[in-house]
Amino acid sequence: IFSPNCWTFFGGRIKKKESAEMCLVRELREELSINIKIIMKIYESFNHKTNSYVNYYYAKPLNKINVKNLTEGQSLGWFKKNQINNLKKAQDLKTFLNFLN
Repeated sequence: IFSPNCWTFFGGRIKKKESAEMCLVRELREELSINIKIIMKIYESFNHKTNSYVNYYYAKPLNKINVKNLTEGQSLGWFKKNQINNLKKAQDLKTFLNFLN
């Protein structure tokens, strides 16, 4: 765990012979028990702490996202824009929020 007790996006590492898109579909199925439709890639950054590229996608969930389906991570939540500023955030989430501004 690179950023314990911090909020960030769900995801994971790409396996051998797996595309970033295939990884996203697999990870969200494993972690949230949902299927998704990827709409588009929206941003990519490099995390120097983990020495890895981080890809951000806009995706549509094909199932209801429910906390009962969480299989990895400590929690999940939905936040209003003004609430995000008060969260303890992992670097990848901070990077993405800077991209949005």
